[in-house]
Amino acid sequence: MKNLYWVFKGPIFTEKSNLLESKYKKITLEVAINSSKRQIKEALKKLFNLDAISVNTAIVRGKNKRIKKHWGKESNWKKAIILLKKHENANIFGFSMRN
Repeated sequence: MKNLYWVFKGPIFTEKSNLLESKYKKITLEVAINSSKRQIKEALKKLFNLDAISVNTAIVRGKNKRIKKHWGKESNWKKAIILLKKHENANIFGFSMRN
């Protein structure tokens, strides 16, 4: 793999993702649409020195939007829910994932 930085786009902060992190030590990230579970796990290890036990991915369908009389569609995107080891501290993107 040439460049690992293209894999991660940013964290996802929702009520569900905060609950997953506080209860189960899972972090939720937006990732590139064409990245695989193996690439996500490898990039997490090399870039942030975090060990992932498992990586679950889901492609989220874009919503249909309307602006006046024209209809359009948002792009599909991919999210990854990553289970970290118990001793790991998720400090990604310059701030802690916990609030």
